[in-house]
Amino acid sequence: MCSACKAGAQASTCNARVLWVAPGQPVGPPDAGKLAQDALGLLPLAAAQVRTAPQAPAHSYIGVENWMWVPTAQWSTLTKSVTAGATRVTVSATPDRVVWNMGAGTKTCFGPGAEWRRGMTDVARTSCGFTYHSTSDSQSGQAFHITAAIQYDVTWVCTGACTQASGTLGLVAAPAGNGELTVLQRQTVVVR
Repeated sequence: MCSACKAGAQASTCNARVLWVAPGQPVGPPDAGKLAQDALGLLPLAAAQVRTAPQAPAHSYIGVENWMWVPTAQWSTLTKSVTAGATRVTVSATPDRVVWNMGAGTKTCFGPGAEWRRGMTDVARTSCGFTYHSTSDSQSGQAFHITAAIQYDVTWVCTGACTQASGTLGLVAAPAGNGELTVLQRQTVVVR
């Protein structure tokens, strides 16, 4: 710790500054990349709120495209800053993709997906869909277990006393959100 004191007419004031130094290393600013990792650990990377159409307890059928999405409120850039002495690092995590495990296959969607709303016509299309080719009869609870995880592209910038001006932490996955979907088979009856 470095202290600098000024003596006035009747009192003195002191300013203290903490310097972080590994044993045997020269005094200098903290590692900006390490501070970026610390800031990343403080970001609220929430589990995806899994939305499908149809949504449980409703069911789907073999051969029908199911819509998947996460709420647009979860599709926003998150930032967090940490400060150590004269060094300030700000991390930005921008949603890049959602990785879906549909229980019978996976799908990567580069966006939150389009929300299905009641009253949409058959011409409406989704940017993120999945079609089942078998029923969920053999699954636990007779439904496919679904997970979705938002992956963020994480970058950082440093201001003040910095060992590096900026950098990237790559793609970082948030915790997976959960859902389920029952898939049935339509039966065709021929009447003569």
